[in-house]
Amino acid sequence: GFNDAVVGMAPGDAKKISLSPEEAYGPMVEEAVQTVPTSAFPDGMDLTEGLQVQGQAPNGQSMVGTIQSCDGENVIVDFNHPMAGKNLNFHIELLNITG
Repeated sequence: GFNDAVVGMAPGDAKKISLSPEEAYGPMVEEAVQTVPTSAFPDGMDLTEGLQVQGQAPNGQSMVGTIQSCDGENVIVDFNHPMAGKNLNFHIELLNITG
């Protein structure tokens, strides 16, 4: 959505845009919030709410998630993009075109 907003602008042009979740990082996907046993994390790791963690999906793909909570036995990890489900507002000013 952001790229589309820049099309047709000339140097010196400015505008404000708002992008819906569907135009930006997509909606929140409930299935992307997973319960992971604490045993899946290294011993002594700080499992604090808000901490970003990285792991591998069963297919070997790298995944980044944000810890939502930890009860000592399980960690709730949100693998949605941090900006998923959010409306994004931008003020764009085109300064120069190169290339």
